[in-house]
Amino acid sequence: MKRPAPPDVPKILGQLKGFQRDTVEYAFQRLYLDADSSRRFLVADEVGLGKTLVARGVIARTIEHLWEAVDRIDVIYICSNANIARQNMNRLNVLDDEPSGLASRITLLPLHLRDLDSRKVNLIGLTPGTSFEMTGGTGVVRERVLLYWLLREAWDFGAHAGPMNLFQVDAGSERFRRVIKAFPSSGEDGGLPYDRSVADEFLRQLQRDIEGKRRAGESDLRSRFDELRHLFGWTRSQIPKKDRQLRNAFIGELRNLLARACLTSLEPDLVIMDEFQRFRDLFDGDHPAAELAQGLFEYADESTRSVS
Repeated sequence: MKRPAPPDVPKILGQLKGFQRDTVEYAFQRLYLDADSSRRFLVADEVGLGKTLVARGVIARTIEHLWEAVDRIDVIYICSNANIARQNMNRLNVLDDEPSGLASRITLLPLHLRDLDSRKVNLIGLTPGTSFEMTGGTGVVRERVLLYWLLREAWDFGAHAGPMNLFQVDAGSERFRRVIKAFPSSGEDGGLPYDRSVADEFLRQLQRDIEGKRRAGESDLRSRFDELRHLFGWTRSQIPKKDRQLRNAFIGELRNLLARACLTSLEPDLVIMDEFQRFRDLFDGDHPAAELAQGLFEYADESTRSVS
């Protein structure tokens, strides 16, 4: 495989206005070079002054700085919605011969890790609503299919209707079953498409969660699954509200565990937060999304930096 070339930093910074270049250089200085360097930096310019271009400059300088020091460079870009993420990631891409990046849900990273490992630089776009706020929703079909197969591997429940109905949620029955059936052979080598290390970490976290709940005398995920698989053991055109709530809470907790496992697969060197003021809940310890977000921001590697 051809080794990619590092970013052309003089060319990238040459496209900026003077005050934008000054901001890039000062931010980079504070993040990486100063003796009392900071792990976080806030750019508080007004709308229209080119904060995205400043972020692009900081990304270029960071990649240049880390190019020989690490095998894989991960840049995480967090913004308010997926459409903005896809649009801005094209602008933030600083490598001419590399793809612009991946805009995804954090829980779907197990399906993409092989691609990430094959590249020197990864630009990964995430949104709070799809990557941190897990407990209130059931996610998309691919998330639920992934969870179904992870649990089937762990608990060996076979191809019974109950678990399929449980994870189907509002998807069409025939379509959902087609996706379930095709999933195990949808990987590049005709096998399971998810990353083994993330799957193993999810299963470890799942078991720890179950053991912790049992020690505390609380209802655990395995016990709740056994109840739900029987509750959803037949097809119903109308599902009572109480049953929907039990199902949604169960899937939401699984998504949260999977998101935690996925955090271990990311090694963020730089986190960019677009429109920081929109994400105050991610820094509120009482908010359900905050713990997951803090796990990303406070990644143990001391090389990680964040710009808002």
